[in-house]
Amino acid sequence: MAEQEFGLRCVYHEGATVDEVFFTRSGVKGRLLATHDTLEITVQLSVLLRSFKSTVESEILKNLDALLVPTLTKK
Repeated sequence: MAEQEFGLRCVYHEGATVDEVFFTRSGVKGRLLATHDTLEITVQLSVLLRSFKSTVESEILKNLDALLVPTLTKK
């Protein structure tokens, strides 16, 4: 999904207690850590893309909401 939509290169590592996704593209690099009850996202933007920080943040939140809210409401 994100790879095609945003042109990201993603590398996934599955761990015993934490799964990690490292992602990069021109001007962006980051990491997503996922445990059974926590998500942590770190994103570094280049100087040129920092002016789009609020847009990037809102897109991340929008996509997480789209993925997680249906899962959370099923419980």
